[in-house]
Amino acid sequence: MLSIRPVALLVACLFTLPTWADGIPMIDAHSQLPDPNLADDVIRLMDTAGIHHVILSFRGSAKGNDVIALVRAHPNRITGAIKIKGRHWPQGSKKFYKNVTKQMASGAFGAIGEALIYHAAKGSKAPEYTVTPEQKQFRYVLDLARENGWPLIIHIEFRAVPDRQRFMELLERFLADNRDVAFPLIHLAQLDPPDVARLIAAHLNVYFMTSHSNPITVRQSKQPWTNMFEGDELKAGWRDLLLRHPDRFILNFDNVWPDHWGPDYVQQAALWRETLATLPPAAAHMIAHENAERLWRLAPVGGK
Repeated sequence: MLSIRPVALLVACLFTLPTWADGIPMIDAHSQLPDPNLADDVIRLMDTAGIHHVILSFRGSAKGNDVIALVRAHPNRITGAIKIKGRHWPQGSKKFYKNVTKQMASGAFGAIGEALIYHAAKGSKAPEYTVTPEQKQFRYVLDLARENGWPLIIHIEFRAVPDRQRFMELLERFLADNRDVAFPLIHLAQLDPPDVARLIAAHLNVYFMTSHSNPITVRQSKQPWTNMFEGDELKAGWRDLLLRHPDRFILNFDNVWPDHWGPDYVQQAALWRETLATLPPAAAHMIAHENAERLWRLAPVGGK
């Protein structure tokens, strides 16, 4: 039985809207807009959750222009992330290159979305994807990240991947061969503390993003996400890693589906705000916003 207090956390957030001078500023370093009808809700939910800034890509029925409109209306709150995943990603079709080129030409994007290496099927909602770093479209995206000085978020699900050892070796070769690029692994790559500690020690360019790693997400999903929490407190192994390597963890939530842009977002933000407050201030600020500011060259939100 989870000890987390979701109703209390939600009520606290809804009736006590945080200010940026109040508590630890938080950046959501990767989420996605799934429906243009939700665009008007994004800033409102960020305010309710106390999220200062979001690096935002798009999926589903939302288009690049929907994110561009948000960026132009709220340049200090939204950074657009170029969408590269989708049905054209595995084949690297002409449509894929055309879409990326069009987004770059807009001048409105300051980041690049996640690159799928292995993505397990999510029922009827999303298919399985496998794309290796040797493939043309992956090299193209890597070059784009390098040329613009952007991190390249890597999506790989180690609990679901069919040949774990082969994919781990592939990832480590890739990290070693591209030391000049930062590679955040979204959803902690479904890894546990021992593997995360080993990768951090071996590769200075690897980072870990916290999305889908809390009980609020885990209890509502059938996917084998890593849960960093026992109830509403960090597990000892994860707490130790955050304390030893706060410069290698990046807060994010990765809203994917329309229902993610709702109470769950507020609850997750509240849980992370309470959790970060239990860490030394320097570590908490690195994880909450400073690492994202440094890697994506965002304006500092302050709050030390």
